[in-house]
Amino acid sequence: MIKKKIAILFSLCLIFISCSQEETPKGIIEKQKMINVMVDMQITDSYLNQVSNKDTMMMQAHTRYNYIFKKYGIDSAQFSRSLAYYSDKPDEFNKMFNVVLDSLNSKEVFARQTDSLRRVMKSRKDSIAQIKLMKKDSLLNKDSMKKIFDKRKKSLKVHVIPAK
Repeated sequence: MIKKKIAILFSLCLIFISCSQEETPKGIIEKQKMINVMVDMQITDSYLNQVSNKDTMMMQAHTRYNYIFKKYGIDSAQFSRSLAYYSDKPDEFNKMFNVVLDSLNSKEVFARQTDSLRRVMKSRKDSIAQIKLMKKDSLLNKDSMKKIFDKRKKSLKVHVIPAK
């Protein structure tokens, strides 16, 4: 009877300890790093969806995904295992994916603001160039007008013929 109680108590302790462990298993990418990898993967997928030639897209996909794996010091197998691990925890995976979406949205806002600033700066440079060109043209016009005026002035001179 006592052995049975000890065995039950021991089993309950094991269950309690195993349930309270929330460490990720060895070989699984840490959560924040996985979020960063997923952000880069989404950006890469977005780019690859714009490539029209399937062969070109496949070659670029291989190169770009390998770059991401190298950037984070992981490999494709580790990424797949980690994706499967986090996918088995829907609540946690949804939270992670919401962070990914928030990050992508903030990157999009930043890109739009940057593009807008670039357009303003280009417009400003174009305006300055246009003003310089107009100034240069007006100086040329001023010089050419002076030449025209001088020619007309010469042609309008009255030639006095001396009296005999």
